[in-house]
Amino acid sequence: MANEGYEIGWDDEVEQDGGDFVLLDEGEYSFTVSKFERGRFPGSSKIPPCNKAILTLTIDSPQGRTSVNSDLIMYSSMEWKLSQFLRSIGLKKEGEKVRVKWDQLVGKKGRCLIKHRSYTNKNGEDKLTNDIERFLDFDGSVENSTPALKSSAVKKTQANKPVANPDNQAPADDDLLS
Repeated sequence: MANEGYEIGWDDEVEQDGGDFVLLDEGEYSFTVSKFERGRFPGSSKIPPCNKAILTLTIDSPQGRTSVNSDLIMYSSMEWKLSQFLRSIGLKKEGEKVRVKWDQLVGKKGRCLIKHRSYTNKNGEDKLTNDIERFLDFDGSVENSTPALKSSAVKKTQANKPVANPDNQAPADDDLLS
C-alpha cells in the first residue's frame, strides 16, 4: 500500500493550509477512488470481526472538492454493498462473480448517492456529514483511466443521471478482476 503523505522535519517549510469541510447538497455525484486501505471490522451484534476495505472517495462539486470515506465490510450479509461499489465503477455486472485486484482501485471513477448523516461531536454539538447512501450502477457517464469495457458489461439504470463524457470510456475489467 502506497503512503501519499510524508514526514515533516523540524526545519522544513510549512505551506499547505488544508481544505474546509464541504457539506454537499444531497444527490448524485461522480467520485474518484483516491485511497484504499485494508482494515479490520471489530465486530458488532450482527457481524463478527472480519476484513473491511476502507475507501476514500474524492468528489468535485459546485460547492468545492471534498473527500467521503466509505467502509466495505467483507462479510456475506454485506456482500451486496461490495457488489454495488464494483458495479458503480464498471468492474462487475449484476449477478456476475468477480475477484478484485484491490491494489488497482485508486483512480477508478463511479457515481454515488450522497445523503446527510447527523452525529454528535466530542463537544456534544449536533453536526451533519456527507454519507454514501448507495453506489449507482456504472452507466458510462464517468471516464476511467483504463481502456474501455466491453459494451455488454455496461449496465444502465434510471437512477443514474448522465454527465458530460465525450469519449464515453469505461474501465477495463481484466485490469482489476481475475
